[in-house]
Amino acid sequence: MKRSEATSLKADTWREVVHGHKNSGLSVEAYCQQQGVSSWSFYQWRKRLGMEDAVRFALVETGGVKRPNSASIEICMSNGDRLQVSSGVDPATLRIVLGVLRERQ
Repeated sequence: MKRSEATSLKADTWREVVHGHKNSGLSVEAYCQQQGVSSWSFYQWRKRLGMEDAVRFALVETGGVKRPNSASIEICMSNGDRLQVSSGVDPATLRIVLGVLRERQ
């Protein structure tokens, strides 16, 4: 097996581990202990894979946004940005969008 193939297989394995944590509801430490991996390796791979899976776009509407009819909450950032979150939003996507908005502050 070539080195690039081995690296790709390792990345695929860690991608599954990182994705599994997102859906586990456990802390990183508890999840890593359950999976038999070190939390240091988890954080390193999550960071590395995060660079590969960067957000390609995020739609943020400003001003004059109509409020949806369904149940929602509005998050007001300290810089004045507002984010309306409807029920059923994907938690991972919400974390990414909040991270981007925090970076703008």
